[in-house]
Amino acid sequence: MHLEKKNIPLTAPKCELSNTIIILSDSEDENSPQAKKVEDIGLICVNEDKVPLYERDLNCLNSTGILGWLNETVITYTLNMLKSKYKNRDVYLFSPFFFTRLYQAATNEKERNFKALKNWFRGVDLFNIPLWLIPIFQRHHWFLIAVTNITHKNFHIICMDSLGKDRTKCLELIKIFFEKKYYHEGHTGKWHPPKFLTPKIPLQTNFNDCGLHLIRSAELFLNNKKKTMQMAMVWERKKYITFQIPDSADSFILG
Repeated sequence: MHLEKKNIPLTAPKCELSNTIIILSDSEDENSPQAKKVEDIGLICVNEDKVPLYERDLNCLNSTGILGWLNETVITYTLNMLKSKYKNRDVYLFSPFFFTRLYQAATNEKERNFKALKNWFRGVDLFNIPLWLIPIFQRHHWFLIAVTNITHKNFHIICMDSLGKDRTKCLELIKIFFEKKYYHEGHTGKWHPPKFLTPKIPLQTNFNDCGLHLIRSAELFLNNKKKTMQMAMVWERKKYITFQIPDSADSFILG
């Protein structure tokens, strides 16, 4: 079968980039030694996914203000812990650095191509994994993007943001990249354009609980993707009236 490769430009929409998460090397990927903390001083433990947790990482749990945000290590460690808790193998947890690197590649004239991120998913058959969770940190704020059923007609990209902001341009960038990757890998199935969902989840009431909201949203998907999607789609069907996924959704979904 002849496969027509589409020339899909990878250009970035205007969404703000975090000033605090920086990738140092173009050849770096999420599994490279350069992308990990290598010093053992203050090491508390390493989980089964080889994510290390240090004493300095836990300092953010005892702080307020700018020091009170959960850092990328705590986010990664906790998401892996929840994945193990619910024994959910049908999910891929993205590095918090992924979107930052994607944005950098898309805004650099010399990097607007697939090669800039070709090593990030070595040995991973992404398009056969029904749920992807992508933690994103922008402008000192964490939020979650979930991707479901990417090779099916009910393909959705869902944004769970405790500030309630419009992240359509960021969702669009993710869609463009993975459509490009899909054709680059030589898949023969039809690419189905995704639907974007932005359910009105409970909003944070301070400046530093965004990481906790991200973890809460991820746990809803990890424990019961179907029920979480149902609640997200209810808002989509009723988007002209006020609807919000309430805090009581935790008991409905988590049991």
